[in-house]
Amino acid sequence: MTAAILQYRSPVPELRHQVDTLLQDVWEPPAQPVPNPDDAVLVSAAFELRRLRNRETVLELQAIRSLGHVPVVIRGVEREVNRVTRRRDRLARFVLETKAAGLAGARVKLHILCDRATGALNELEPAQAAAMLDVLRVIAREMKARKPRNPRRSRSGARGDTQT
Repeated sequence: MTAAILQYRSPVPELRHQVDTLLQDVWEPPAQPVPNPDDAVLVSAAFELRRLRNRETVLELQAIRSLGHVPVVIRGVEREVNRVTRRRDRLARFVLETKAAGLAGARVKLHILCDRATGALNELEPAQAAAMLDVLRVIAREMKARKPRNPRRSRSGARGDTQT
């Protein structure tokens, strides 16, 4: 009998490259909260946080598919995934520590707190969790009601023409 030698290619270097690219793409929050007069900083940071979470999920699924049961590879994958998790946690902390200026900022913060995957919602009693979700729903409804609507232009006066 002859033994065949199997070649094994570790997924860690490719994953490391993907994580490096991801971390370069996603905004690095400053160490301290910054002025946020119109909630633009909070809304932007929350957008980056959502982007990071979505891409983090994809990376984790790719890593799980390519793993195998090699302990060294598993530790390498964990190390890379932890780099993304640390950035995600810094972004979430930045959003929670930056003062909201209005409803948009309050909604962003509450949305993060109510996130079932990472927020505080899982640690609350069911009635408290329902209350937080209700507050989020009301804020979203009020923001939608305040949003200016595009008035429909009438056909006869669309360009300011007047009939004489």
